[in-house]
Amino acid sequence: MPRIGVRHFYIFSELFQNLVNEKGVKMKNKTDFQNGEFYVPTEQVDLSTKFLPGMAENLRKIEDYLNYSLPKGTDPTGRKQSTKQLQELFDNAADGDTILIPPGTYWVEKNTALKDFPNNDQPCLLLRGKKNIRVISWGVTLETRIHAQGILELQLCEDVVIEGLRTKGYGKFPAIDPVTGYGEKGTIAGGYPTSGYWNYWKNNSYDSSGSNKNDGTPFETFGGGFIGNVGSGVLIHRGCKRVTLWKCESYGFNYAGFLIGQPRGLLSNRFRISR
Repeated sequence: MPRIGVRHFYIFSELFQNLVNEKGVKMKNKTDFQNGEFYVPTEQVDLSTKFLPGMAENLRKIEDYLNYSLPKGTDPTGRKQSTKQLQELFDNAADGDTILIPPGTYWVEKNTALKDFPNNDQPCLLLRGKKNIRVISWGVTLETRIHAQGILELQLCEDVVIEGLRTKGYGKFPAIDPVTGYGEKGTIAGGYPTSGYWNYWKNNSYDSSGSNKNDGTPFETFGGGFIGNVGSGVLIHRGCKRVTLWKCESYGFNYAGFLIGQPRGLLSNRFRISR
């Protein structure tokens, strides 16, 4: 008989997402997939004795947790924006909840409705003040199509686990100066002279379109955003503790895929990335 161990379990968490509801659900309970509510293979087990019966029982039990569908209008195809809908999902999560997001590509952009951003530097999505939250997002891509825009911020959060999430930035960048090799992070020697404010303004909060390049021509805009602003896939800051990103991926951003602390350097603590 084939034998299956704990390393295979997370494959089945994605299977649960697909079988439960093609639009996704939130599991509102005080436990999660790794605790006693569900069968978890913790050792090498025979398929016929424990594993298959355990998985069958999981599928039966999961019906008890179908109490929250993704908000109406959420689009997993990426053709329409889902910023408002996904933020609603995050806002409605209570401490101890597990949020399931089904596989798909979700187009998100800067959410100016988010409060307490005096510099107008809002991300697309925000988790603030949450405790004991797990976000299960295997096969999920959150994508922005604007240069220098960050996607997800965590603030004042504790004991948060995010699984399997992919964040995708604009993926194109201002041209490199062929002589000096400087680009968007340039100086008066070459590239775009942004050294006076690079690493300070994030998420297109500073309109640099009227700034001049070294040849005297204006920056204008790039990819719908402002040159010299910085964007990151996931930003964890402002007093977060014990945050785990498990098998997450981030690319296409002009600053960082995963950033711990404000661009200006104030670090959060107790952060872990697991490959």
